[in-house]
Amino acid sequence: MKRTVLFLLLSLLAIPVLAQYGNSVRPDIRIPDGLIRRGFYFQKSVTAQMDADPALEEVFLIGRDNGHWPEFDLFRFYYAVVDRETGAVEYTSEEYLSDRFNILVEDRDRDGVSEIHFQYIKGGNYVTDRDGYNPSWAYGYGTVSLVGASGEAPAPASRIKTLIIAGMDGSHYPVGASECMRQALENSGLFDVDVLITPDWGGDMSSFHPRFKDYGLVIINYGGVEWADPVKADFESYVEDGGGVVFIHSSVIPMEKWPAWNRMTGLGAWNGRNEQCGPYVYMQDGKVIRDDAPGEAGYHGLQHHIVVDHQALDHPIVKGLPTSWHHFKDEIYLHLRGPAENLEIIATTRDGDRDEPLMWTVRYGKGRIFTDVLGHCGNDPKMTYSLTCTGYQTTFLRGCEWAATGAVTQPLPVDFPDRVRYTLRPDFRLPDRMGR
Repeated sequence: MKRTVLFLLLSLLAIPVLAQYGNSVRPDIRIPDGLIRRGFYFQKSVTAQMDADPALEEVFLIGRDNGHWPEFDLFRFYYAVVDRETGAVEYTSEEYLSDRFNILVEDRDRDGVSEIHFQYIKGGNYVTDRDGYNPSWAYGYGTVSLVGASGEAPAPASRIKTLIIAGMDGSHYPVGASECMRQALENSGLFDVDVLITPDWGGDMSSFHPRFKDYGLVIINYGGVEWADPVKADFESYVEDGGGVVFIHSSVIPMEKWPAWNRMTGLGAWNGRNEQCGPYVYMQDGKVIRDDAPGEAGYHGLQHHIVVDHQALDHPIVKGLPTSWHHFKDEIYLHLRGPAENLEIIATTRDGDRDEPLMWTVRYGKGRIFTDVLGHCGNDPKMTYSLTCTGYQTTFLRGCEWAATGAVTQPLPVDFPDRVRYTLRPDFRLPDRMGR
C-alpha cells in the first residue's frame, strides 16, 4: 500500500515536469542511450529524409532553459539524426543559444536554406518580483519545420542584377555608403551589383540615363537635383511594370516636386514639405496614425543608438527576426509626412509617445518598394559605422530581396542583435554559419 501511494505521489509530481520540458517520444522510437546530455531534456521528434538515402530518419530536438535575469528567455538546443531501423546516431548538431523565437536552424548542405527549424512559442506575459528575480511565464513548444532536407544539392539560384544609384548629397558620403552596400549585397551571394555615381553638384546631368529595365533591383542613395523628364518617365515605367526599388536614408529628401517620387517613397522630409504634401504618419498603441496637423516635415537630433521595433511581424522582411533589436549609432529621421499611399509600416522607433517609422513598403503599380531611413554615412569616408550594424545589414538585405522577388529566403543570422546588445560586421560579410 505504501509503495502504491508513493508511486502515485511521484507520478503526480512528474506531470508538471513533463509538461514543462518536453513531449513524449513516439512509442515506436527509442531515444538512444547517451543522446540527452546532462541538464538537457527531450523536446520533440520528427520523421524526415535528412540525407540522400530515401530511408527516413528520426530527428530528436533536445534543449534546456539557459536563462537568468535579465536574459531569462535564452535557451540552449541541439538536435540529433537517428536511423529509424538501427537506432544508430548518424549526426549530432552543435549547441545553439537562442531567444524565444527561432531556436533551431541549420544549413547542413550549405545551400543557404535551413533544413530544420524549431520555433519555440512563449505565450502570455512574464512577471517578476520587485528586485527582478523569480521570473515566471506561460509557454509551450511550437512548430517544427523541415525544409530542403532531402540531401539533394539544389540548383543554384541566379543572382539578382542590381543597380545602386548614388550622388549629390552635401551632408552625406554616398560613394562610401554605396560601397558598403555593394559589399554586403555581393557577399550575401544573392546579388550582382553595378554602382552608378551621378555627376556632382553643378555637373552635367545629361549623361545620366540609367537602363533601369536591365535590372531586377534598383537601390537609390541619392540626394541631388531632379532628374531629366525622360529619365523620370523611364523610372516610373520601370516601377509600374514590376521593378523592385529600395530607397535609403536621405533619398526621401530630394525631388519634392516630382509627384511620382513622393508616392514611391511614401513619406519624405525637408525641402519645403508640409501639410500640402500629405499627413504625418506614425504609430501609437499599435495603430497607424495619419495626422493632418500643419507643420514642416523632417527632424533629426544628434546621432545616437536606438531600439528598432518590428511592427508588421508577418511581413517577409522581418518575419522570423526578433521583434526588437539594438541599432548602432545612426542619424534618425523623425516627423516624416507624405502621400503614404499603399504604405505598410515595417519597423519603428519610440520617440516620446509615438512610434516613428524607420522602414516601410509601398506598392506602386506592379512594383515593390522598400524604404529604410537608417543607414547614415557622414561626409567623411570613415564615417560608415551605422552601416556596419548587423541589424541594419540584415534588414537591408532582406528588404532588397523582397523588393526584387516578393519573397525572402534568408534565415535568421546567428549574430543578429537583441534589444540590449548591438553587433557589428565591419567587413560586411555574413557569419560562417547562418541560422540560430
